[in-house]
Amino acid sequence: MSYVERIVPGEAYWSSYVPAHRQRYQFATGFIRGGRVLDAGCGVGYGARMLAEAGATEVVAVDISDAALDQASRYFAHPRVRLVRDNCETMTMVDGFFNAIVAFESLEHFQEPRVFLEKVASLLTPGGVFLCSTPNAMVFPPSSDGRPKNPYHVHEYTPEEFHALLGSHFGEVSVRGQHLTAAYRFAGQLALLWSNPFIRFGLLLQRLRGHKVRWKAPSVDCTEADYVIREDELSSAEVLVGICRRSLRATREAYGSLTEAPMTDSGRF
Repeated sequence: MSYVERIVPGEAYWSSYVPAHRQRYQFATGFIRGGRVLDAGCGVGYGARMLAEAGATEVVAVDISDAALDQASRYFAHPRVRLVRDNCETMTMVDGFFNAIVAFESLEHFQEPRVFLEKVASLLTPGGVFLCSTPNAMVFPPSSDGRPKNPYHVHEYTPEEFHALLGSHFGEVSVRGQHLTAAYRFAGQLALLWSNPFIRFGLLLQRLRGHKVRWKAPSVDCTEADYVIREDELSSAEVLVGICRRSLRATREAYGSLTEAPMTDSGRF
């Protein structure tokens, strides 16, 4: 199996990888109701643009790669997206407060994920939400030496590890899984049947006898609509998604009497 550090428009793997990534950002747009948003580990910027188009007043899109930011500027520029080159683990170039912070497929790259999560917690407004995702170690077991098989990853998490890590920094944590829809899985099964030579021979005989039969193989091209994020069957989800808020006590300690968030989301855990 081959691995890539980030997906890039025009590359052969783009069309097969990007639907799952875009669906995670599409999920995040349900928590955006205006306000300032941070996209930590924005890559080539397609997600930051989606967040801006969903109504964010400003999206600060951060990545350590100059090449990725150049591609973001070229392919996915938006007047409400500001690109910042910085190490997402520490984010020393990022200031102010954010109503929502997203970090999709980032935690597994960090040597010190707790440093990152502390920074995230300090940047959230009262009532703000942090959304993140990471590969599921139950689906992608490590190599014999205990390290992830993906050479770009430092550590991959089981659902329990992921929840514990997020729970050490946020008072409210919900972990969900990203799954292919039942309809897409069924289409995949039909495609496998189509590849069976006996099935195809039977269809050919039916057609030769004058029966109207479907001769075209069922399409299994994947789109964002073929994914769903839900709370059940976490052990089989390829990607885990965390939805986090700071506890009320931590918020009061950080902001004193300030308890009203400039933005709230429409969802509950």
